[in-house]
Amino acid sequence: MPGVLRLVVETAEGRVLASGGLDPGYPLPGRIRQARLPLPAGAEWQGLRLRAELEVKGALHPVRWACRQAVEADGGLRLRPMRGISS
Repeated sequence: MPGVLRLVVETAEGRVLASGGLDPGYPLPGRIRQARLPLPAGAEWQGLRLRAELEVKGALHPVRWACRQAVEADGGLRLRPMRGISS
């Protein structure tokens, strides 16, 4: 990965609740890297948005999720429970 992968959890209104970045160069191709973004006490996770950005030489580039769930127009992913899995 050419840069730092930044993850941001925000409300529907765009207020950032948590953010962080993976070490430069991660995740490695074909490997998995877990990240943890603690939310403020009492924050409900359902309905929040998760977005990713790639920071290269000080410039931020949006990252689009490659997943089965539909993403929003700006590439963000709305967090919602999965069928068959209790929360």
